[in-house]
Amino acid sequence: MPENSSNENTKLISDIEDFLDNCGSECLKTFRYFRRCDQGDRTKLIAQRVENHIETVLITWQHSDSPVAYGHLDKCPEGKVWLGLCVADDAQGFGLGREMIKYLLSKYDGEINMTVDVDNAPSINLCKQYGFENVRTNVKTCDEHESIINYMRKR
Repeated sequence: MPENSSNENTKLISDIEDFLDNCGSECLKTFRYFRRCDQGDRTKLIAQRVENHIETVLITWQHSDSPVAYGHLDKCPEGKVWLGLCVADDAQGFGLGREMIKYLLSKYDGEINMTVDVDNAPSINLCKQYGFENVRTNVKTCDEHESIINYMRKR
């Protein structure tokens, strides 16, 4: 890997950690992608996850040093592509989720999967506006928290 790519990757991981530290508890409650790690393993977990990303995006506002939105397209070993998205608590309602989905969808031409908590009506409605359909609803347990989630897919 070229040296500048390594430096860019290190900066990206640091920025993701900054986002996770500052995004707020409501945001983290429904964003499970990085949840299963303690502080000691988090940098390693983020680095491993970022390796599989087709695209990783962080949005920072001019008046903030910390990113206020995070998104990715993640290609799993079995070939499925997953879209992940999280907007900081104090940045919700400004259209950042909409811009993030629009941008990420422009980066991949194929089937994209995602999960959304069933009680997150604004996110479900947003996803449907961009062509995602509900595939099934399941109960998911993560860190002893049970959530009912919609598995959604865009073809």
